[in-house]
Amino acid sequence: MSSNLTLFDEPIEPRRPRDEVRIKEIRVEPGPDGRRVAVWVELTPFIDKPNIDIVLLRDGEEVRSLAIVAAMQHQMQVTLHLPAHDPYGAYEVRVDLSYDDQIYQSEMHTFELSVPAS
Repeated sequence: MSSNLTLFDEPIEPRRPRDEVRIKEIRVEPGPDGRRVAVWVELTPFIDKPNIDIVLLRDGEEVRSLAIVAAMQHQMQVTLHLPAHDPYGAYEVRVDLSYDDQIYQSEMHTFELSVPAS
């Protein structure tokens, strides 16, 4: 009797070497409370585990950041907390894909957080 144990979903696309790994999609969804933002990142499937840096910018200044070291899956979601004093306005999310200290790709995504209607 054979047993196939799958710990992670296997991607349909073949796994790629580090020089072929790319950011496929970035999605941003502000939370309904105006205090958080969910960021989804999808990469091409990879052989070597990449590092992902996610930076939240407002008016060109970094307001939040986080690093994923040796990402395990090609699809990931993280939550960033917005500044409590004045969270509304235009933002950019920068996602950097790197191995060791070399950035292989950097992508930006913009979004607006509007004041809720009363």
